[in-house]
Amino acid sequence: MIEINKIGSEISYALYHKIPSLVYPYLFINKIVRSKIELPMDANYRIIYYHSVSNKNKELFENQIRYLNKNYTIVELDEIISSSKELNSDKKYLSITFDDGFLDNYTVAFPILKKLSIPATFFITPKLIEMSCRDKVDYKKYFKKHFNKIKIQKSMTWDQIRELNLNGYDIGCHGYTHKDIGKIGNDEEMQKEITYTKSIIENELNKKVKYFAFPYGKKANISEEAVIEVIKSGYKACFSADRGWNIGKKCIYYRDGIEPWFKPYILKSILNGEIDHLTNIHYYNSINENINC
Repeated sequence: MIEINKIGSEISYALYHKIPSLVYPYLFINKIVRSKIELPMDANYRIIYYHSVSNKNKELFENQIRYLNKNYTIVELDEIISSSKELNSDKKYLSITFDDGFLDNYTVAFPILKKLSIPATFFITPKLIEMSCRDKVDYKKYFKKHFNKIKIQKSMTWDQIRELNLNGYDIGCHGYTHKDIGKIGNDEEMQKEITYTKSIIENELNKKVKYFAFPYGKKANISEEAVIEVIKSGYKACFSADRGWNIGKKCIYYRDGIEPWFKPYILKSILNGEIDHLTNIHYYNSINENINC
């Protein structure tokens, strides 16, 4: 079961998009495997994240959001994480987040979300904003060092981020420099990425920052010590980029990576948990059990 799941977790999203005929067998086999796993009744909350929504994908993104809105109850993170109310087991809940703070989050995604009255949280990286005001050469060097992207992306400005916030969109922290926190070797550097950056955003927005999303966000990029630092710094919760069901209150939550061009059958497979990486569950369960949130 684990080996089948490992194969699925390595399938490229480009493969999903370009050669769907190769995906069907995997999804069919994985669905059979997962049918043997009994999920709790309250396994009905997923969180998704985007990075960039380019202008050429504008229509695809809007269609995708409409599909999600039709098939899921889309809620703010606060409504689930900071609320004591019980979830309706007959509903499928979903929260939408964005990582990095790229400019097209404001120019493309924001108008669509606002038009459709869809809530979302934007996790930003203050150093990216700072560097975007400097020389283009310096910005490109910084971007290539800290972001695994082929294309150089522009950053939102603080004024644009404030506008998002004034329109009801929550702003979270995504590290100060977008450094791999799992590789940080000293407390001072970790505090800068987690604690110091919280104060920067709060000073800019004059509002408390409640949530932290780990850069890169995979198991190797997240340590128990870092999650402890997040909670100690006053965040209510933090987020990985590993897939899974979010059941009950946690310190660290799962999220599903999404691209605007994913077709409905791919979205459905992802949000049904059909490509969850089962081997990660024990790691995150251990962290959540060891830390008092």
